[in-house]
Amino acid sequence: MVEIISRVTNYYSWDSYPDISPDGTKIAFRRRTEDDIMGRKVGNSEVFIADRDGGNAHNISNHPEHDGWPSWSPDGTKIAFASEREREKNWQIYTINIDDTELKRLTTFDSQHAEFAKAQWSTDGTKIVCTRTKDGNVELFIITL
Repeated sequence: MVEIISRVTNYYSWDSYPDISPDGTKIAFRRRTEDDIMGRKVGNSEVFIADRDGGNAHNISNHPEHDGWPSWSPDGTKIAFASEREREKNWQIYTINIDDTELKRLTTFDSQHAEFAKAQWSTDGTKIVCTRTKDGNVELFIITL
């Protein structure tokens, strides 16, 4: 049996896909947000970083298209994540510094979906493995940085 020690977030919607920082002091996660656009609720998701106890949560991806599936770099200075921010309806993989600077697009997938739920950085931080779904197939990719 697993015992829940403490609740970390208490947000009215979804907080999901957590990843703890290499030094154990921060948590990156995907937060589903809602905006009121001309009287209509529009859902989105963003990459947030918070203290280990859930305090000081802040949005580091901050884009009107969906972002999510964060993963910490081994040195704790960057987050890799998936996003459909190019509005081409193809999810791409990006990295961003944890202070929300130096956003870099890493992929040019021509696919329906790329997700980061199971992605990992290599221990030396030179590669990232991720998945992409295309024509009903789920494929693995290694990105050399």
